[in-house]
Amino acid sequence: MRAEFEQGWAGFATAGYAFSHSGWRAELEGGYRHNGIDTLTPPIGPAVAVDGDLDEYTLMANVIYDFPSVAGIML
Repeated sequence: MRAEFEQGWAGFATAGYAFSHSGWRAELEGGYRHNGIDTLTPPIGPAVAVDGDLDEYTLMANVIYDFPSVAGIML
C-alpha cells in the first residue's frame, strides 16, 4: 500500500546534562509530526482518495562519553 501525504509540520525539543568532570553526558529528545493523507494506492487497483491524518510521536535518548584529550589531540 502506498500513501501520498500533504506537507505537514514538526516540532522537537531536546535537553541534555553533562555530569561534572566524569566525561559522561546524557541527552533526551522528544518530537511530534503531523501530516494529512491524500490518497492510498493498493498494490493492485486504482488510487483511492482519502481524508485522514497521520500523527507521530518520537522519543530518543543518548548517552555519550567524551574521551579526554591527549597532547592537545581531541578524540
